[in-house]
Amino acid sequence: MYGVEFLFSEVYVYEEIPPPHESCRESNIELLRVVAMLFVLIVHTDFLALGFPTPQDMAAAPGSVWAKIGFEFPALVCVNVFVLISGWFGIRASARGAMSFVFQCLYFGLLLYFVGCIDSGVLPNVLGIAQVLTLFKVNWFITAYLILYSFAPVLNGFAGNVGRRQLAMVTLVFFLMEFWMQFVSVAGFYSGGYSPIAFFGIYLLGRTMRVYSAELSRRSAGFYFWIYVVSTVCSGGLCGLFLMYGKPNMAYKMQFYNNPMIIVGAGALLLAFTRIRMPYNKGVNRIAKSTFAVFLLHLDVSWGFDTFLRSVRGIYSDFPEGMAVGPMALFIVAVFALAVLLDQPRIWMWRRISSCLPEPKHRL
Repeated sequence: MYGVEFLFSEVYVYEEIPPPHESCRESNIELLRVVAMLFVLIVHTDFLALGFPTPQDMAAAPGSVWAKIGFEFPALVCVNVFVLISGWFGIRASARGAMSFVFQCLYFGLLLYFVGCIDSGVLPNVLGIAQVLTLFKVNWFITAYLILYSFAPVLNGFAGNVGRRQLAMVTLVFFLMEFWMQFVSVAGFYSGGYSPIAFFGIYLLGRTMRVYSAELSRRSAGFYFWIYVVSTVCSGGLCGLFLMYGKPNMAYKMQFYNNPMIIVGAGALLLAFTRIRMPYNKGVNRIAKSTFAVFLLHLDVSWGFDTFLRSVRGIYSDFPEGMAVGPMALFIVAVFALAVLLDQPRIWMWRRISSCLPEPKHRL
């Protein structure tokens, strides 16, 4: 039975307890993680930085709005892909894995806090450092994923002790309830997919897909890629149509992570990459180890996020309409490369810290 120690920083595919050699990492999945993080950057350089388009925007400049939708919706599978990967391999929760995750958060939090102090000419203070050390100000994903990580043994226990038909039925019922409560009823605790409970469902979906992998593997990567494309076109198309017909609330809901079409697209993209026969690639695997660093760099609340938004908006304002795509692509690559570079000292330090920690006798 395969598992994953932690999704972002130190991910090892292994059988039971003995950790394998580095080459046991599946480079096709590592490549998917890199793609998913690039998608995160695209999402944040589009609707997050520029604002969600309005019906007035669609009426005034339909071509521009459709172009933004065309960049946004293919990338919206990003977060669900990360959680699906966790479910596909199964999180094997451990104190070491949680410590690795928290250490990476603290490393970037402190680094960017001091960079922000230098940039603004403000002296570091005890309160600011304490807020970083206690993870007082963090992005929603960090807390949601930590909760998922804590509950993974429960979800794994359920998935491993029921028949696959029952697992599939429970997962289906979960999503039917979520879709009804999110899009028809007024229940707010799913938060558009930005919540731990939504992650529980995506995780179980990943487990279910793995259980049925023999049947799912009968289709080619191209087949699943086209499902991803169709689901993207449908969700983005509906968003645009709702804007055209003056229904901004419905258009806004199309970008929710628990939009059924976005979930289907994320699942199809994962299946497409599992069908890709890719040999072990050391370069891809090394870059993939720092994907979460990209997240922490550009969404840091002390300095990174504001700097990221100012840079994105500056690029859009400095280049004519339609000419900003090239500079924005270079900017995204630069942010990704900078994060990978900054993460190397963290990897070096964690290896030495973890070597001093006692080996776990068992995993949860």
